[in-house]
Amino acid sequence: MESLTKQVKILKTYAAVLTLVVLALVVYVFTLNGGHFKEITAERINIVEKDGTLKMVISNSERQHPGRMDNKDLPKRSRPPGIIFFNDEGDEDGGLVYDGNKNGASMVYSFDQYKNDQIMQLRYEQEKQGDKLYRSYGLNIWDRDDFGLTR
Repeated sequence: MESLTKQVKILKTYAAVLTLVVLALVVYVFTLNGGHFKEITAERINIVEKDGTLKMVISNSERQHPGRMDNKDLPKRSRPPGIIFFNDEGDEDGGLVYDGNKNGASMVYSFDQYKNDQIMQLRYEQEKQGDKLYRSYGLNIWDRDDFGLTR
């Protein structure tokens, strides 16, 4: 019985020491460089308010947010990598996306109307067809009715 009591005492001491070491390691990692990183690699970064409201998504094409209106995600769709912005109500209200390779490229910076689709877009596109390269760029503006995306 004395041997069992000694073993339990050793196990309790071991557990306490191990717990303190793990806690010290966690505190060290979270205070390392004051939270400053020189480089972060991620497929998607969600920027949220204190209450969890989504404000911005930075992501690759596979993990890009489909968009959101009236607290409902829009149907999944193919979107290029970039940044999607959300207003104070959590609705998508524009973004900056870019995609490109040797056959074509595009860059779009868009601004959405409240509760609606884009109304202003700064755009650049190029496409290679055979030996010819076609480019277009400019500022597009749409006058939209107040129909809304989810009505």
